[in-house]
Amino acid sequence: PEENGDHVLYQGDLHLETLNCFDEMEIGVLIVEGNLTVDGSIYLTDDPLQLLFVTGDLIADNIVLSGGLIVNGNLTVKSCLLGDYNHGLTKIFGNATAYFFHPEEYFFDIVGTSNFQLAFGNAWRLNENERAEVFNANTMKLSAFISLFHEDITNNLDLECQAYLDSPASEEHLWEYLDRGLFLEYVSTGRPVFKSA
Repeated sequence: PEENGDHVLYQGDLHLETLNCFDEMEIGVLIVEGNLTVDGSIYLTDDPLQLLFVTGDLIADNIVLSGGLIVNGNLTVKSCLLGDYNHGLTKIFGNATAYFFHPEEYFFDIVGTSNFQLAFGNAWRLNENERAEVFNANTMKLSAFISLFHEDITNNLDLECQAYLDSPASEEHLWEYLDRGLFLEYVSTGRPVFKSA
């Protein structure tokens, strides 16, 4: 790898176990001229700002983003592709595939197709609402959506919260039933959050 301050350029295909320690490696920008495969999770922050640029394809188990991600090829995420907060941007020039997609308030621009088994959240955060139809979990009953998650990340429910279970899934109510902090921790460390994924 070539290093220039906090910028690292890696020429060729790269295979890693995980990529969530930019801070520990004192890296702000990682450029991979080739394909990048990460067997675990990728976690990019916005404070300090971290950028990952891949000229080929990117494959990972999970990705959590508040920093920046640019992929010239295709993006394949085996489980969760998540936005975290509203800073940063992801640009995918190829196709994007993931089991679960949740942009939160983070913006995704995907030039190719968007193939998500489950997508939930603010449809405007994916190509400015051009693909609202991919957000299939938004039309599920909250009780059906929550039942897909492992019990160890669900909150104990009081009777007042039970009233929302027959309503359509919404971000406002979802995080009353799921522990968001624990959910993000599980995803970023590669622990499963869905009963079957």
